[in-house]
Amino acid sequence: MRQGGPTGSAEGDVSIPAVYLEGSASMWDYYVAELESSEFDSNINLKRRRMSQLLRVPWNVEKLLWFGVAICLDALLHVFSIMPARFVRASLNLTAGVLRDTEATILPGSGAMRRWLTSAQLFDMYRGLLLISTCAILWHIDAAQLYHSIRAQSSLKLYFIFSALDIFDRLLSSFGHDALDALQSTVSDPWPQRWRSGAGYFAIAQCYMLVHTLVLFYQVITLNVAVNAYSDQLLSLLISNQFVEIKSNVFKKWEKEMLFQIGCADIVERFQQIVFLFIIILRNLAELSGTVSFAAATPSAFSPLIPSWVSMPVVNRILTPVLMVLGTELLIDWIKHAFVTKLNWIRPEIYSYYIDILSRDMACSRSERGRRRTRSATKPQLFVDQSSRVARRLGLAPQPLACMVILMLGQVSHILVPSSRPQHATLSATAAGWTLLDIFAWAAIGLIAYALTVWSKLAFSSRLMHFAWNRHRAFERRAAESGEGAKTSAGNLKRFDDATKKQDREDFMEVGKIIAQDPSETEWEQQRPKWTLDNIERYSLFKSRIT
Repeated sequence: MRQGGPTGSAEGDVSIPAVYLEGSASMWDYYVAELESSEFDSNINLKRRRMSQLLRVPWNVEKLLWFGVAICLDALLHVFSIMPARFVRASLNLTAGVLRDTEATILPGSGAMRRWLTSAQLFDMYRGLLLISTCAILWHIDAAQLYHSIRAQSSLKLYFIFSALDIFDRLLSSFGHDALDALQSTVSDPWPQRWRSGAGYFAIAQCYMLVHTLVLFYQVITLNVAVNAYSDQLLSLLISNQFVEIKSNVFKKWEKEMLFQIGCADIVERFQQIVFLFIIILRNLAELSGTVSFAAATPSAFSPLIPSWVSMPVVNRILTPVLMVLGTELLIDWIKHAFVTKLNWIRPEIYSYYIDILSRDMACSRSERGRRRTRSATKPQLFVDQSSRVARRLGLAPQPLACMVILMLGQVSHILVPSSRPQHATLSATAAGWTLLDIFAWAAIGLIAYALTVWSKLAFSSRLMHFAWNRHRAFERRAAESGEGAKTSAGNLKRFDDATKKQDREDFMEVGKIIAQDPSETEWEQQRPKWTLDNIERYSLFKSRIT
């Protein structure tokens, strides 16, 4: 390397000014060398590409999250529309069977129940009874008293309550999936054992439904207290909780399967937050509609966010905090996913593959054993309950959420529609007449609401299935053009696999050799699922943690 001038004329050499190589250079020479030096990083093009990918993450994340929210909404509409119809059909079949076989008995071991109800209809009866009993037991909860008891707490206690409820919600969601699956498995037992096992697991499922519905109910009331607070409680509650989520997720190594679990958690969190905020809007509208405080000032935490020309009190009072909550949620999700993908060298196109995975699950109906999938080359499979299966993979528990919505709507209806009886109706006949009028009026309103719900469910499901089927068909076509055939999405994601998976498989085989002496342990390890993007669920333990 030459000295006396800028060196590195050969390709690949580093250009070093001669002043740095000479020991007798003055301060002026160093200053001139700094002015004339040219800084160039050989990896600058790669860094620019990473920055470009970082800026594309929010758009790709939002596509995945809103598609997942649509699946969760379809699953919730299924509880309100299809599940009641299935329960009524099973009840009618049971009633018709009892009336037809008057001499039959429904004791365990008799063949009457086997003729009256199929296994699927028996599980429909279980689910319907769970919903009805949960709503009936919790119907008389005083939301107003609960609201004021939580509002009397300090900001620190409010933050602790909200964090604890979020943890219990996740734990109960994981437990509830297994509890309902265990209850469903009892319908295939032999009839002499079906009643004993079914009664036990039904009691467990009933306790789960009550506790989880109460947790969701408390979450709504706590968030409602924070939204209506005339201080900085909402900002401290949301921002601190969300930034703790960033701290716990960003600075760690993530696999592609674990990033999928993060996406599932964000989907369920956003959907539940939308449902909570919708209920809070209805409740606040009901509370403010009949009072003079409808035009009251906005909570001080949000007053700087409202332009002076906005004069609609309903926007200032109700919608501004809601928009603040949703905006904070969007910003936190963007920051979290952007830096998780950046630090783990994951391209934003991975979210498109996640959409393909969920679309495949929506478009391909599973058989009863859950192993084989049936496909049609011309049209999608019509499987109404498929969205509930995909929502279960995301980690959503739609039944407790539906019970919470029913309870809160009942509270809102009591506020909006007081007793319609005239105050001066003293005669028993007049009072009875108004009672019958109330019954017929509410029955008509209920039938109209149910008809609209069924229509919304069918219209929304058809659109969602159409999108999922087109997406899945396009994915298979791209896979066929690339020469991979109709492999699963996990096979198409093979280029994303890290070298650590091979080491993990080798370690697993080594553990298998150690425990080979115990046949029961060996059998259990053989039944242990191998989690990939093809079958991983929200609460599947992959690697070292569940997100």
